[in-house]
Amino acid sequence: FPAGPARAGAEAGRWAELERAGWRGGGRGGRKRAGGSVGKSVCVRRLDDDGLGCVNRDISERKRTERQVSRLRDSVETFMLADDRETVIDHALESMTERLKRPLVGYCRYDAGRDELQPLQVSERARALFDDVPVFERGEGLAWESFVEGTQSYYPDLGAVESVYNPETPIESELLLPVGEHGIFIIGSTEPDGISETERKLLGIVGTHVETALTLLDRETALATARETAERKRQQLRDVIDTVPQMIFCKDQSGAFIFANEAVAEAYGTTVSRIEGKTDADLAPEQSDVTAFREDDRRVLESGDPVHRSEETLTDVDGNERLLDTWKIPFDPVRTDERAVLGVSTDVTELKRTQRAVERLRRLKAFHRVGDELLRARTPADVYEIGVEVVAEGVGNSSVAVYRWKEPDGLLRRMATASTPEYHPETVTVDEQTRWRAFTTGQTGWLDGGSDGAPALAVPVGSVGLLVVAGVEDRTDEFTEFVESAAGTLAVGIRQATQKASIDRLRSDIERYEEEMTRATRGLSSLTR
Repeated sequence: FPAGPARAGAEAGRWAELERAGWRGGGRGGRKRAGGSVGKSVCVRRLDDDGLGCVNRDISERKRTERQVSRLRDSVETFMLADDRETVIDHALESMTERLKRPLVGYCRYDAGRDELQPLQVSERARALFDDVPVFERGEGLAWESFVEGTQSYYPDLGAVESVYNPETPIESELLLPVGEHGIFIIGSTEPDGISETERKLLGIVGTHVETALTLLDRETALATARETAERKRQQLRDVIDTVPQMIFCKDQSGAFIFANEAVAEAYGTTVSRIEGKTDADLAPEQSDVTAFREDDRRVLESGDPVHRSEETLTDVDGNERLLDTWKIPFDPVRTDERAVLGVSTDVTELKRTQRAVERLRRLKAFHRVGDELLRARTPADVYEIGVEVVAEGVGNSSVAVYRWKEPDGLLRRMATASTPEYHPETVTVDEQTRWRAFTTGQTGWLDGGSDGAPALAVPVGSVGLLVVAGVEDRTDEFTEFVESAAGTLAVGIRQATQKASIDRLRSDIERYEEEMTRATRGLSSLTR
């Protein structure tokens, strides 16, 4: 304060504080005797003899360090926010060059492919001082040793160091500051021990922050690359899913589509984006399809087991009924704890049509063969053997048996089988209700799979027997009609064979009678002579 009442008041306040606390201290500015300002730390203490003790301490170096730390903090904030490695190094070198005023400030980047330290950035004074900045290969120079060890190295007198890279270097002292696995800072002075301990500590802080910034950039780059790779793979997978002809979809517990591919969208006459979030009830024209789909979805979610439908029906947007081979399995989608249903449906409409056309041709061929073969049969036994063989050819993998009515015994006896005879009992009595009912009523009957697990179709062969086809997978009207037609042809064949057998027996009896008459005539003739 200038002289006057204000200054007097301030001094009175200081003395009052000194009286109360016994001491007083603080920082003040001062002037050197030779001129120039100096930072001081002043401490005044009352002594026991009522005297005063005063200590003045020069804190210029501390103040300078505080200013350097403050400027360093600003620099660190700048390069910690940099978007690329080069910017980080540029800001770090700029900060070092500006603060240190040393002739050599540079950074060498480690090239893992070449296994060498390559100069990336150097200060302008360094470019003027050196004709060429060297590349340090493995094992060369102090820089390589410090980089491999990963510790800061300071050489106050390079002339006394044997392994110096360039013995004729104008640099007298050098600080080597590794930056993790990224590279190394090289700071040099043309004076011996030209880098103070305080400066070395500050530079160490800079190096640590540069390493952190570069590591973060590497992680951000790796993360961005991983994201791009994941997105590329996701898009590639999406392209594959949308390209395949199968319908691929995923539905949540409410039945809403989480995703669906182009094949599903095409069936419903919409787009993929419009399907997601919708349910089958919003899309399917037929309520029966919706009910069947939802029932299978619930079964998968509740049981945790897959569901397979070999001939699931779907009515598309054009009203065409498609046949689908569908698998549904439980699925755990990402970003949710709720289980979902993953489904794949293959449109087998044309395949089934083709298969059925082939089946019709095969059965037609077998039916004609039955007629041709039975025309040549001479006995009922021949008819039974030929019949089961030809019917088996028409029904594929199913097992066939034919029974004959034995009136004296009151039962049906098995006469011939084709494939898996254990599906068919030797005899059929009233205890075999379905088979017996089919014979006695003259009406076709289906038998569900019993202990042998073989569903069967029982068709009466007129009033003379029973035709049974077991292990049936194709329970269609077409299949039933073929077996019924074959049974009718067998009935005709048996009647014809029975008639032929009677004619053959009659012919045999006539021939025997004629032979006996001939012998008798010859005997009479010999007597009359």
